[in-house]
Amino acid sequence: MIQTQLFIDSGRQKTTSYHLAVIEVTSANTVYNTTININLNGTNLPVVFDSSPSTVIAAFIATAINTSGTHRGAVIIGTSKVSIESLIAGLESDITVDAGNGDATYLTTNSTGDVITASPEWQSADMDPSVQITLKDSIKKAKDVGKVFTAYTLPFNLPASKANNLIFKRFSSNKIYEGYDPRRKYAARIKLNGVDFKSGYIKLSKVDMVNNQPVNYSVQFFGELASLKDTIGEGKLKDLVGLAKYTFPFDDETVQLGFEEGFDVVVNDASGERETTVIQVIDAPTSNGDVTLTMNLVPYTLSLIGTGGVTPESTADSLANQINYIDGYSSLVYNNRFVYIVADEVGAQNDATLAGASAIGMTYTIVVPVQGSTIPQPDNNVTISPNSQGMIKFPMISHTRGFEYTKNLPNQEGNHEGFHRLLTYDENNNYYRNPTAPFTIGLQTTSYPAVSADRLSRFDLKPAIKLPYIFEAISESFPSIVWDTEWLFGSATVTKSPIKDMYLWLHNRKGNIAYIDEQNNSLDFSWNRTLRYDGAGTLDGEWVKDLADSTYDFRPFLVTPDFPKNYSFRLYVDQMAADGEITLKIFARDTNTGDLLDHREHTGEASDGTVEVIMNYPFETFLEATEDDGEQRGFYIETEITADSSIGEMRPRLNVEQTYFHFQHGQTTIDNNFGSGTSRVAILANINPAGLMPDYKIMDFLSDLFKMYNLVAFEVPQDDGSIKIKITSYDYYINNGTKRDITKYIDISKGTVERVSPYATIDYSWAERKTFLAINQKSLTGDDFGAANFSVAQFSEGQTGSNSFLFDGGKYEIDIKQEKMMFERINDKPNKNLTPIQWGWFVNDNEENLPEPELGKPLMMYCVNKVIGNPLQETFPIDWADGHRSHRMVTPSNVNASGEQTLHFNSEYDEYQRDINRNSLFLKYHSNMIEGLYSGYAKKIRITAQLPPLVFNVLKLSDTIVVDNISYFIDEMDINITTGKTKFSLLRVTDIKTRLEGRDEGEEAWQDSDVNWEDEQRNWEVKRNL
Repeated sequence: MIQTQLFIDSGRQKTTSYHLAVIEVTSANTVYNTTININLNGTNLPVVFDSSPSTVIAAFIATAINTSGTHRGAVIIGTSKVSIESLIAGLESDITVDAGNGDATYLTTNSTGDVITASPEWQSADMDPSVQITLKDSIKKAKDVGKVFTAYTLPFNLPASKANNLIFKRFSSNKIYEGYDPRRKYAARIKLNGVDFKSGYIKLSKVDMVNNQPVNYSVQFFGELASLKDTIGEGKLKDLVGLAKYTFPFDDETVQLGFEEGFDVVVNDASGERETTVIQVIDAPTSNGDVTLTMNLVPYTLSLIGTGGVTPESTADSLANQINYIDGYSSLVYNNRFVYIVADEVGAQNDATLAGASAIGMTYTIVVPVQGSTIPQPDNNVTISPNSQGMIKFPMISHTRGFEYTKNLPNQEGNHEGFHRLLTYDENNNYYRNPTAPFTIGLQTTSYPAVSADRLSRFDLKPAIKLPYIFEAISESFPSIVWDTEWLFGSATVTKSPIKDMYLWLHNRKGNIAYIDEQNNSLDFSWNRTLRYDGAGTLDGEWVKDLADSTYDFRPFLVTPDFPKNYSFRLYVDQMAADGEITLKIFARDTNTGDLLDHREHTGEASDGTVEVIMNYPFETFLEATEDDGEQRGFYIETEITADSSIGEMRPRLNVEQTYFHFQHGQTTIDNNFGSGTSRVAILANINPAGLMPDYKIMDFLSDLFKMYNLVAFEVPQDDGSIKIKITSYDYYINNGTKRDITKYIDISKGTVERVSPYATIDYSWAERKTFLAINQKSLTGDDFGAANFSVAQFSEGQTGSNSFLFDGGKYEIDIKQEKMMFERINDKPNKNLTPIQWGWFVNDNEENLPEPELGKPLMMYCVNKVIGNPLQETFPIDWADGHRSHRMVTPSNVNASGEQTLHFNSEYDEYQRDINRNSLFLKYHSNMIEGLYSGYAKKIRITAQLPPLVFNVLKLSDTIVVDNISYFIDEMDINITTGKTKFSLLRVTDIKTRLEGRDEGEEAWQDSDVNWEDEQRNWEVKRNL
């Protein structure tokens, strides 16, 4: 019998104090082959390096200390400072540096302060020797991203002993308050024969009672990582606040860089960033009450209101306002519901918890802390760094307008050639357009050369973000999730990663780019200005005189009973970049009191071209007051413009017409115009990637990738005790396990051998097609672009008796919640020559009217950089509305740049190469697994083995189990850790190991599967007539 011990966190924390020392390298070293000596509490540590700057020397010192084994660790602080923490609690860190034969200089500071560490206070649970603990694990869970966790145990009982009653604080008693909290995860450890076996947490399920007294506590043990689904919940990609630090300008220059090459958003001065805790308010309180915010172990009471129409947004505002009164911290609200708590000092810790919210009905999520992040603001200090493999690209996908290319159009001259909005041709190849519609409706009567408004604009495009940054943001929002993503994103040894070059299109609404609210409505942009004239020649307010349009014989906004005047104020907006709703308001207020004298407002659509509101003076209330006291009075003007963020930009204007009546000079009219001071006002000046994310749950995002690439995920313990989640393909996983021969441990007295039932149908599908080309492709071919749908029963057609096959395994179905878009490589009209330009048109197939912008499902793609022209020899450049010319572009594609990876489940048409690409997702990532199930050798065996701890402690699902010289891979295993008795469900198939490594000793000659998948993919091609 194996000695099994269970230790459970008592819920209390014990603290330990460690001392620090600091070494600062204050000058560089110029001597070759230098040796310095660091004395750590009497222990000499030599450090060797060459001529180096101070930052490099600091790194050498930190590395040497971290490998010496005498201290807990050394970290770089600032640039050339090394902070060293002592290994033994309370030990003074007495450190000196001897510069040896080098000429660098050093400054040492000993015992600069204490590091207080908190750790669980463990209690040993009493265990009944007869109780058996069974640990379960299955390959199915490794392939289900929602269930990624370490093996778990079946429920087992702990006796209601004195020690266990203390651990569970007599949970069964209704007379004990503030006792054991079953909602909490209580850390736990299992030791076998005195050696650590597993770390995780305990869940209390129930208490067995006899005569109203507890007898047993029924518990389950889970590994370190909870289910990802439990951790992430219903969170969406748009909730990933860590992406806010990558906010970048939305201007012509930045978008054109993203269109031609791509770029990284580099957050400047990372060493000076402050830690940030983020609280997202999900549901507002339902009753009044207090919550406790604990910052670095110091509690603060915050009062919240739960009545009177309170909202999550108002709750976030209330939290931020109260936190601003806490010394050492600042707070603000971002995107309405996210409360950012920032330590005032650089490098200050910012660990926070929130308690008491559930008692008043409030729900929330908290990130503690967002490491190295800054509060996202429009003026966030970032650098846009060109990078052809960069974080952000603007692929040529138009959300609304259609485009075409006319290189050498007959019968035309001028600037109409090139890439421009779709036009209409007549029988003579003259072309026209409807000047008011986004698409060509019919022939006009006047020849129309394309003008700047028809050229490509930044408002035609939306950005795409590289997938690794989404994974990074998931880890920032959920600190317990740490990815080991070498296979996903490549490394020095893993270069052919399928996902590292993939992008997600930031498309959250039909048509124009905009931020949206929870109801998918475009968020508003507000632009407010005042206009005053004090009568002494001074114009006050934010409106700027338009000297080009006005003579400015300007008069004060004054009126007296014997000197009447009329005023007309016209507030209008034009030159809007895109469609959306816009509201204009104009107010007149008393100069002395601020009282409202009159106001007007009007709501219109940007598609109207110009939206205006007019207010005329005199105002009745104003005249009455003037006549009563005979005093001269003044007024001023306030203006307010509220626009959908989808409009992009606009030109606000204010026209003031003053008409004077004088008994000697008669009537005089003065007309004055005012503007914003810039040609246009940017409504959407900056882009926060999180704010434009599609409506995509994080779990669906991960699940789709797992399904597409047949991925598995598993825990990898790190040297520091932490856990990383490693993600890899099923083939890679199975091929990189350890071969373990357990023949001598097998119980040969019993076992079973079962047939593996092959699937009757196999179906790989995408979400329903919503875009123009994909819909029309299916209409023409009858086939779903990029899908793989077939029945393997066709292999038995025409065969009877022993020649037929029995495929009775049901349906194997993979359903991806993503859009499958078909792109188009453009021809030069009207000569039909092929251009290097590939684009996408994200509109529907409206059979009755013109194609309309479509929302669809989330879209992933490859963003492939292409050269389309050069300045010396014009080929097919793209001209922009602002006059810029692009000779390179980012093409959206279902195939990566090398052609080795595709986003199709079968052999499919490559829109750019105009040929079939056979590197399908199925062939590269699914066929090995599926093919093995159709092998004549496929079978499942169930056996029992008596394994010692040294064997089952290192056993992994990826391992190959060898029994009597025959290899199997693990489908399921149940390990009784108290006895070592292990039940295996093993699969013997024509699997990837057999084909990569050759035939095992003692095994019959391997024969190929009865299903030839390469031929089958060619059959699909014939069927599709492509």
